[in-house]
Amino acid sequence: MAIISAFSNNETKERGCLNKVPILDGNKRAGLPTAVEFLSRNGFELEVDFEELYQFALNTAVSRVNKKEIAALFRKVIKETK
Repeated sequence: MAIISAFSNNETKERGCLNKVPILDGNKRAGLPTAVEFLSRNGFELEVDFEELYQFALNTAVSRVNKKEIAALFRKVIKETK
């Protein structure tokens, strides 16, 4: 599947955008918009309910979500736009 293949190639970058933001004071809020922009520039978008995405971002920010869960959510909601 093209989406999974493309995601797998960029998975580390997206996980890094969400879980290892190099900004002090725990400012992980920038991670999700960064990941969305990264995906958009590479021909993908997220198809996900806002509430689910909001809860996911909050849980990621406080480290309640592990790397496998981050990757699983992205695989589930990433859709190719090209």
